[in-house]
Amino acid sequence: MAITVITGPMGSGKTTLMTAVGVLAHELDGVRIFCNYRLTGIEHTFFRPTEFADLMEAEELNNCIVLLDEAYLLMDSRTSGARINRLFSAFTYQARKRGVDLLVVTHHTDHIDKRIRRAMSYRWRPRFNPTTHVITVYSKAEEVGHRSRFKIQADKFWPYFDTNEIPIISKQLKRVVF
Repeated sequence: MAITVITGPMGSGKTTLMTAVGVLAHELDGVRIFCNYRLTGIEHTFFRPTEFADLMEAEELNNCIVLLDEAYLLMDSRTSGARINRLFSAFTYQARKRGVDLLVVTHHTDHIDKRIRRAMSYRWRPRFNPTTHVITVYSKAEEVGHRSRFKIQADKFWPYFDTNEIPIISKQLKRVVF
């Protein structure tokens, strides 16, 4: 089971890439999807930060894929002692034993907690071509340094999510952080 961090500037295709991986895992292997943003046209479990601990305790988050958009809001490097950071850090370290693939999106890896960065299996950097609607993904396996590249057809996955959705409402986040 892998922990993959997807980084890049706005418009590079980060959320589309993450959604594509979740959709394909579900369609090809029947993997359950948990995510902090809403998907359309595919079975998934949407969760808010306030609900994450309950999902962990109920052991719902086993043998699945977890998609976290705007992960720096949940795993902020500047508030590493906050309850929400500790919760996601603990989950990250349990991911392999739980059979979970974890994909997180952030603009820069420096924005997420150091403990999560240390546990990272892969770092993906997508580059979106607006003419062809193709996302070229530059992948690096963190432990061994192996680099590879692959492509996805972005417009195939656009119907599954709203790119303008804000995945975390600050009012909800305050209840979890403090």
